[in-house]
Amino acid sequence: MSFTGDVKAELSAIEPRNRGELMAEAYGMTLPCLDAALRRIRLQTESVDAAKRFAVLCEALCGAPVELSILGAGFLAEVEPEGDAVSQVLKALDIATDLPAVRLGRALLEDEACIEAFLRGLFLSAGAAADPEKSYRFELVIRQQRLSEDLEQLLWELSLPPAKTLRRRQHVLYYKSARSVQQILEKLGAARCALRMEQVRERRALTNEINRQTNSSLANIQRMARANARQNAALLQLEESGVLETLPGELREVARLRLERPEATLRELAEAMPEVSRSTIDRRLKKLVELWETTSEETK
Repeated sequence: MSFTGDVKAELSAIEPRNRGELMAEAYGMTLPCLDAALRRIRLQTESVDAAKRFAVLCEALCGAPVELSILGAGFLAEVEPEGDAVSQVLKALDIATDLPAVRLGRALLEDEACIEAFLRGLFLSAGAAADPEKSYRFELVIRQQRLSEDLEQLLWELSLPPAKTLRRRQHVLYYKSARSVQQILEKLGAARCALRMEQVRERRALTNEINRQTNSSLANIQRMARANARQNAALLQLEESGVLETLPGELREVARLRLERPEATLRELAEAMPEVSRSTIDRRLKKLVELWETTSEETK
């Protein structure tokens, strides 16, 4: 099952506490399913849980029979177009039939719990969520422009401002940051899916930190290897040219130690010369390299 299917299965299993929440959920599921003429109510979905939930809500709350059928790889739940079943749903949910476009009414959104139930229904009908293992995205796909604008306003009021785009003549309200997707999943009541997403986020963060530290360590090793190679090349040239023997004793001592231990770290060199600090050894080696560079320039 897809992550969207998991979310819809979890939301479909939530038991509303009262009739008001049931009505709000039914309202959320029904609005995106209306055609422009308000003559048909059809839900096409890949989620069998959403299709069954729609049928139960319509039949139990509105007394309207719903036909369930398989459509391709998904399911179709349609309020029976014959008779007055569609009118029964519109009347029960107080959906205005005298407006030029489908709009969001607030009569059934009487408190926070009803608003959350409404959003659950909306996602069951028109929502999708990407698998957090691949990307972070939560979206609501609405055919009706004015309804999309009303829903956007509601989400802003809930401090959940969505981004929006137009896709194949459908209006899409979406979230694509991990935190915002997790936040709205929690708002809808999909606690298990929100937790799963949090676990993915934590694992990714840990993996990224491990990779960062590994890359940093590799970069340090590469820098150290280049520095060691440069120092060894410089010291060998100074030794072969006889310059090394003319230098002060402390420089010759460090040079000999480096030549004896060409791959040693500064810490390891300092352990071999406990009377000299690591910073002093580093400073002397840099001085020897500078001397080599100066000598090389003079002999060109």
